[in-house]
Amino acid sequence: MTPISKLITITPDTMIEEAVQLMHDNKIGCLPVLEEGKLYGIFTETEALYFLVDIFGIKQKGTRLTIAIDDKPGSILGILEVIKKHN
Repeated sequence: MTPISKLITITPDTMIEEAVQLMHDNKIGCLPVLEEGKLYGIFTETEALYFLVDIFGIKQKGTRLTIAIDDKPGSILGILEVIKKHN
């Protein structure tokens, strides 16, 4: 174990992406989850992987399509119109 100068915690409503970023940046394998100053649970690397598997649909059959688009209003609509046009 390494000494900790400050305990890093999250709350139950912390975004998973933020929790994973904290774990990565601080090279830690879990985060205490606090609610109103009381321990609510512990978010672990295993739970992070569970959510990534779910988010990416790894266990589901099908095809995943990744598209890089500009972050501006209407970008997704334009892509959906092209997909609809070509069925």
